[in-house]
Amino acid sequence: MKTRNIFLMILMAGLLSGCVEFKVDEARVFQPQPVVDKANSIEEMHLEWDDVFSRASNYTFTNNINNDRSTIRISKEEFIPVRLRHGFWANGKIAVTEFTTAEEGRPLVIHCGGNASDRYNTGTFFGLKVTPYADLIIFDYPGYGDSPGEPSAQSFEEMTDALALELNTNYANQDRPVILWGYSLGGFVCANLLSKLDSASAIIVESSANDAKSAARQVIPSLLRPFVRLRLSPFLSRYDNVEMLKEYRGKILVLAGEKDSVLPAKLSRKLVEGLREKGVDVEYHEFARGNHANLPTLEAYSLIVGAFFGKLVKGKTQS
Repeated sequence: MKTRNIFLMILMAGLLSGCVEFKVDEARVFQPQPVVDKANSIEEMHLEWDDVFSRASNYTFTNNINNDRSTIRISKEEFIPVRLRHGFWANGKIAVTEFTTAEEGRPLVIHCGGNASDRYNTGTFFGLKVTPYADLIIFDYPGYGDSPGEPSAQSFEEMTDALALELNTNYANQDRPVILWGYSLGGFVCANLLSKLDSASAIIVESSANDAKSAARQVIPSLLRPFVRLRLSPFLSRYDNVEMLKEYRGKILVLAGEKDSVLPAKLSRKLVEGLREKGVDVEYHEFARGNHANLPTLEAYSLIVGAFFGKLVKGKTQS
């Protein structure tokens, strides 16, 4: 009710003045979830429900992201034993969890989460999403989860620089495909990180958008948008996935949900259209029953993602 009253006030002001300014700054974008006890050592680090990676069982895992409930069902027959290794990179500034299997040469995914994601709360969901196809690295943004600091333009830029240094030093020369996978806000974070890596085989952009301005306008009800002038902080204005990916020549997969009310599928379509106009080859899939968070729970999703990783592995074998 409070939100509705606020927008009614904006509408009235807009009608009276012809237009009203709506500022979107970093505080509206970065929304870390409260953490009761941050881990101060590797021994204290863990993920909620992470025992699903250590024992075969029939299990139903339900997560709630942006009020979109997502459920993944795991059977004993589908179980993949995964080892979790926690740690801190960049002299303790970035909390990281690695998911590894016994299979050599398996693709490696670096996953960038959404604006409210952290390792503890969503790490198991992201692990269940990715580990059927690849080993995985997830990390907490500054001020999120177990990472110290505060979320800001500067801290996020420093974070991507530190991640790129670590990945270029220790992971770039491995004989396996390296894939960046960005969910929601993470689509922008991963696209920025990609520009700093020595090499990467592919990037997946899931439930994200073409640029920050288009994404920010979604917080304003459609009826009020003609009366509102949107103003982004300089940092957010730089988030443009078309510009960040226009020179990339690896494989790009864009995934969107037709029922996504947070970042509507039209924004993913604009991303694909913008890249194709610049001569970039992009694979795009839109899911009729998909919302902002449930794509990994859809059967068609696993088929498409599995086929995408199959092509990456085949391409590696042939090269």
